[in-house]
Amino acid sequence: MRRGALARGCCGVSYFNKDMPDPRVQDWNVTLEKEIMPNTVARAGYFWQPHQPLGATLPIQQHYPAYIWYSTTGLALPTGEFANVGTNFYDRTSYGFIERWQNTGWANSNGIHLELERRYSKGFAYQLFYVMDNNLMAGGNGYQTTSVIPEVNQFLPGQVPTDLDARNKFLNYQRDIGIPHHRVRWNWIVDLPVGRDKPLLGNAGKFLNR
Repeated sequence: MRRGALARGCCGVSYFNKDMPDPRVQDWNVTLEKEIMPNTVARAGYFWQPHQPLGATLPIQQHYPAYIWYSTTGLALPTGEFANVGTNFYDRTSYGFIERWQNTGWANSNGIHLELERRYSKGFAYQLFYVMDNNLMAGGNGYQTTSVIPEVNQFLPGQVPTDLDARNKFLNYQRDIGIPHHRVRWNWIVDLPVGRDKPLLGNAGKFLNR
C-alpha cells in the first residue's frame, strides 16, 4: 500500500435507505361511562395504538466475533494489510463499517384506563385515573439496542432468523421500559370553609371576602 494512503477499512459509512416510508400511528379506543352516584361517574376503556414503520439501523458490514470466525471458518484471524477488513461480513478487501438507516421497525401499545370523576358540587370535586399500558417495540429508538438489527454473522449459524423482519422481532421486540406499565394519577379541588356563606367568616364584607 502506498505510504500515506488510507488504511483498508479505515472509515465508516452511514446512509439512508432510498425507500423510506413515513411513520404513522393509528389510534383505536372504546370507553364506557356510567353514573354511579350523584355527580360521580366511572369510566372504563381499552386502547390500541400500532406504530409503523419506525426507524431501525442495520449494520451490514460488521466484523465476525473472533469465536464465531474460528468456529465457522476454521481459519486464523487475518493479519497485516487486511487485518481490519478480513473478517467483515459484506466486503473483506476495502470497506470499513457500513450501516443503513431504514424504516422497518414497529411498535404496539395497548392497555386499559379506568377513571372515577366527581364533578364539582357542594364545594369539592376530584378525578382518579389508573392506566395499564403495554408498550412493545422493535424500532423507533435511535441507536438504542431495540432499534439495531445485527447481521447474522454476529451469531453462530442457525441461532437467529436470516429474514430481516423475523430477526428484528426475535432479537428486539420487547417491552419499552421507558414507559411505565402502571400509572395512577389524581387531582382535586376543595373550597376553603372561609368566607361569605361559609362556616368561618360567613358574614364577611365584600372586601374581606375577596
